[in-house]
Amino acid sequence: GDAVAVAYGAHLRVYDTKTNALVELRAAANVATPAASGDVDGAQTTEWHADTIRGITFDPTGRFLATAGDDKVLCLWRTEANAYVCVKRVKVHKKLCAVRFTDDGEHVLFANKYGDVQVLPTSAADSENDPNVTPSGKDADGDAVTGADAPAFLLGHCCSIITDMAVPAGSNLVCTADRDHKVRVSILPTTVSVMGGSPEIQSFCYGHTAFVACVASVLPGPVSHSPTVASSV
Repeated sequence: GDAVAVAYGAHLRVYDTKTNALVELRAAANVATPAASGDVDGAQTTEWHADTIRGITFDPTGRFLATAGDDKVLCLWRTEANAYVCVKRVKVHKKLCAVRFTDDGEHVLFANKYGDVQVLPTSAADSENDPNVTPSGKDADGDAVTGADAPAFLLGHCCSIITDMAVPAGSNLVCTADRDHKVRVSILPTTVSVMGGSPEIQSFCYGHTAFVACVASVLPGPVSHSPTVASSV
């Protein structure tokens, strides 16, 4: 790819792989910019998260980047010329531990340590200056959010801590691993909105003797669906 994103603690940096230069991170007009935190890598920097970043991912279409962490904040970044622009900064009630995009890049999925996965449409990022979008609710800090900004409940693991999540390429599946020694494979709806939830479970992957620490999917090959690989500790 043309960029690599690095998170260490609460710090986020994106580098251009061709020039090794830092890529600018800035906020859209409707997103508040956090105060500059000091000089790092020879430049004045802004910390977009207040606590450790636990999840970071690019969407498969190359349009977006998402970050999430212990500060209970999801940041959605849109790719622009020589910059990543923060177009959504959503505060939720629980610490976030994993973040992924759907295969088409139209939705971002983020899991919290209570065992829930929420979903937010990325297309809402294109309506930041739309005068027809009006406030319809409040986030975890009590700030007004629009219907396009408000995340919806996707699925839950019944209070089991989710450790990782994967969306196999070329599929409508989402795989979520937890501390109860299993991986759940859920089906993302295709005939109705994903914002309505994902109640249908395709299967469970059992056999681990310890909690599942991470999960990943193999890139599509001669098989019709991407297999999933899980690792326990």
